[in-house]
Amino acid sequence: MNESNILLIPSFRVSDLEKYAVWRFANGDETEDTAIRPVKRLPVSTLTGRFVGTRVRLASGDCLWGIVGNLDARNDEMNEHFVTISIERNGRWFHLARYHDADYAETGPQALARFLGLAGLLLLAAKRRTPHKIDKFLLVLPAFRARATVRCASGASRPCS
Repeated sequence: MNESNILLIPSFRVSDLEKYAVWRFANGDETEDTAIRPVKRLPVSTLTGRFVGTRVRLASGDCLWGIVGNLDARNDEMNEHFVTISIERNGRWFHLARYHDADYAETGPQALARFLGLAGLLLLAAKRRTPHKIDKFLLVLPAFRARATVRCASGASRPCS
């Protein structure tokens, strides 16, 4: 991270999340890449224009780093449609497309399953139906059609170590 604490998205690493859990987008046209900077004063009163990094536990029990964005503490309906999640694995980030995103076919839940090495589970999971729902950091991935969840590590599930 440079002296001004501004970081470009392509150079964002898990080590940055380990230092600062909350980040905000930095305004400016100095570069074509999106710039971010850490939020150093916690707790925050809003997550508008910010994203949060945390260890997440998948339904499989695996713990990975994740980023949750577009989270609105006062609007569950907006969260259901607009919250974003990215998962890190082996130094690479996967940005999960929402059902209405143009790249859903390429970066939706089935692509996430491949990224996580769980693609073989899709055939078994296709026989079950579970609605798309986001409720306090609980994400049920619609294409899995099974209970494929991502929970905030500080939630009721066992924390990631």
